This record gives sequence, structure tokens and C-alpha cells, in this order.
Amino acid sequence: MNHKVNAWAVGLFVWIGACLQGYFYETGYLVMTGIAAAIALIVVWRRKTIPFHPMYHLPIFLLVALYGGSILYALDGEAALLEAMKVTSLIPLSILTLTIPDVQRPGIYKAWVWSGVFVAVLGILFHMDRKGRLESTFEYANALAIYLLVALFLAIFLYLKFKGKTYFVLMAILSSGLLLTMSRSVWVLWGMALLIGLMMFREARARPVLSGVAVAHISGYLIAAAVRTDFLFWWQRVKSIQPETSEFRIRLVYWKDSLSIVRDFWLGGTGGGGWSVLLTQYRSQLYYVRYVHNHYIQLALDAGIIGLIVFLLAIAAFYWTGLRQIRSKGASQESVFWMKAAMLLAGVMLLHAGFDFDLEFPLLLGLLFFVMSAPYATGKKEIAKPIWSKAKMRVAVPLATVVTVPVVAFMLWLGAGYGFKERAIQLADMKEWEQAQASFERSSAMIPWSHTIHYESAKAWVRQSNETGDLRSLELASEELSQAMRRVPKEDLYQSLRIDINKALAK
Repeated sequence: MNHKVNAWAVGLFVWIGACLQGYFYETGYLVMTGIAAAIALIVVWRRKTIPFHPMYHLPIFLLVALYGGSILYALDGEAALLEAMKVTSLIPLSILTLTIPDVQRPGIYKAWVWSGVFVAVLGILFHMDRKGRLESTFEYANALAIYLLVALFLAIFLYLKFKGKTYFVLMAILSSGLLLTMSRSVWVLWGMALLIGLMMFREARARPVLSGVAVAHISGYLIAAAVRTDFLFWWQRVKSIQPETSEFRIRLVYWKDSLSIVRDFWLGGTGGGGWSVLLTQYRSQLYYVRYVHNHYIQLALDAGIIGLIVFLLAIAAFYWTGLRQIRSKGASQESVFWMKAAMLLAGVMLLHAGFDFDLEFPLLLGLLFFVMSAPYATGKKEIAKPIWSKAKMRVAVPLATVVTVPVVAFMLWLGAGYGFKERAIQLADMKEWEQAQASFERSSAMIPWSHTIHYESAKAWVRQSNETGDLRSLELASEELSQAMRRVPKEDLYQSLRIDINKALAK
């Protein structure tokens, strides 16, 4: 029963995250992390053991420690704290993950598939796209695309193991959603992964399977073409897949400029948000992006070379342990199949992370580490026994409680505070100016060190001034912006808004 509860908890993490922008915004991942930590604590209390595997958990603990430590010297303390909270979510999720037996892991995969189908259908039916690209609930086409791509391959793997015509329908829907994201980089990975999958899985080379997968893909294409009312809707995007593509060239600029920052802050990094603060000093062209669109460079920027090495070691440990299990004489066909599947899925996610910032979505980061937990999960020979005796656990479990409860309370408090901020932004969009500023004030009272709240408040005052012509609103915007700039004086967005406000006041 305990295992089923844990599997349900991880399944809900998948479903809620898929519907909630991948937990990209503060309230989502802060509340999610707090709830996951509370559930993990209950699991520890009931089991009287702490699920632990050194090759899996040590890199996670080190990454959390490095991101947490960077808060002390970060260029943007608020952003560093929030990035640390994102990474911290891996701890409770990893504890829950290692308590799920192998036989129940396909249930998590099914949750991923069905949630992918749901957000794809939802996005298509309600026209949740931007500039002709399906975004659905993720609000970012490339992140949705990688989520759907992995879901599609999971549907294929589940069909290979469990059969059933339902999986053909699911594959068709996922294929159509993936095509409608118009994500060229993911399309390339799609083709590569299909070829690699054919080489890795003998079951996939059977004629009925090949025919079924092909029919599902063709059906998905026909659905996408019908939605777009254009049989060649993909042609212009495919034609532009080349090194001279503007998006690829500007990413090269991001990476080149970011490496200069890594060189100057190589050991401990700049802390989360440091790239944004330093961008104007290092960029070679006029642009602004919040993330560098390469997770490996982003890690080096946030947590230094040490952080990057820890992440790479986690990847190496996963593949090394996985290959050992595949080659093990006592390995069952079932475990070999799912281990190969995990290695392929993780490879797809890790490759795409080198070209975009999808691992900044806590849902995708958590699911990557879920996939990478396959060699260490319950039921494997390599699973570590409890690392402490019963006598030590009598101390360890209460100690875990003493540490976890304040952390959970803090995260939920932050989540509520940032919730007021998000609500204020929504109210400002609806031109409910008075209510918006009242919500900003509540948020600022709960999170007094935040500069982003003051910045968003300043923007709302500027918009109100533009709407009403009231100069007093501009003066209030200037006051709010001054408070934001006291905390992060080098932030280019704040400096630009200061110039605009001063020009408007001088008229």
C-alpha cells in the first residue's frame, strides 16, 4: 500500500505539473516542493528508513548544496534563492522515486503519456499557441515539444510491452501535438531517436510493430495538417534547419558571451540569476534573454565548474550503472528492456538541454532524474541497504523531521507570497489598478527582500499612468523602481525602465 501511495504521489506530480506550466513559475514549484517534502517525510516516518543510493543521491545533495551556498555570494540573491528552491525539489522527489518498485514504474510512464495527450488536445482545441506554434499549458513550445517527444516514445515502449490498440491512438495524438509545436530541434531528435530505438530494441523491428508505429505517425501528421488546413505546414520550418538559421546563430552568441562570464566566475559561478545581471557587461550584441539556452553552461554560470562536474558525474553514473545491469547475466528481459528505454529517454532530454532551457522547468528536471533513477530503483540488485542501523534511525528520522518541517513551512510561505505577486500581475492586466497594487503590497510584506515585486509594481504604475495620464502614478513607479534597484543596481531591465520613467516625467 505504501508503494502505491508513493506512485500516486509521483503520478500527481506529473499530471499537475503538465497542467501548471511545468511548475515554471514561483508559486507552482515552491508549493509543489513543500508538498513533496511533506509526503517524503511521511514516507520516511512510516518506513523508518531513508531510501538512499550514493550514486544517485550524492550528486543531487551536492547540487542542492552548491545552489544553496551560492545565495551567500550571488549577484542577485532573490534569483539565487529561487533557483536553489527549484533544485531542492529533487530531494523529496528522489526519496519518493526510490520507494516505487519496478512493477509500478510503468504506471508513472503511463501518467506521462496520458498527461501529454491531455495537454496536446487541450492546446489544439483551445488554440493555445503563439506565432503559429503550439504551446498549450507549458507556454513555451520547445518545452512542450520535448515533453511530448518523450511521452511519444514511452507510448511506443508501453505498446511493445503491453500491446493494445489504445496506444496507436495515443501515439497519433502525441505525434500531431509534436508536429504543431514546430520545434525543429526536437524534430531532429525525433528522427534520430527513432533510428537509435530501432537499433536498440529487437522487438521494435517486428513488421507489425513497424507498421503500427508508422500508421500512428502518419495519422498524427494528418491530424496536424487538418488543424492547420495546410498539408505542407511544416515545409518552411524544415527548410530552415541549417547552421545559418537565425535562432541557432543567436544561440551561438549567447554561448560565446556566457563563456566569458564562466571564465571570470569559474569556481563558484554567479549564483542563480547572475547571467541576467551581468549580461549587459558581457554581451557582444544587443539582446536580452533570462536563460542562456544551454543547461550545461547555465549550470557553470549558476554553480561554477564544480556544479557542472557534479551534474556530468550524475549522468556518467547513470549510464555506467545502467550498462552494468544490461550486461549482467542475471538481468531479466523486462529489466533490460526498461533500462534501455531509460537510457534512450534520458539521452533525448540531455541532448536537447544543450540547446534550450527546458530543464529550468522543474517538471522536466524532476522527470529527468526520475528516468535516471532506473538503475537504482527498488528491486534492483544494486539498491543500497539502509545506511543506518535501527538505533541510528531513531535519531535520523526525528532529525529529518526537525529539518524538513521548517523548510516546508518556508516554501509554502514563499509560495503564498509569490502567489500574491502573480495575482497582482493578472489584476494589472485587467486594469484593476487599485487591487493590483494592494496585492503587490501583500506580496512585498511577505517577501521583504524581493526586488522583482517592486519592479512589477513599478511596471503596473507606468501602465496606469499611460492609461489615465496621471503623473502621480509615474512618481510612484519611480519610488518602486528605486527600491528594486537598491537590491540589484546592475539589472539592465531596471535601468532601461528608469530611463523611460525619467523621460516621461521630464515632459
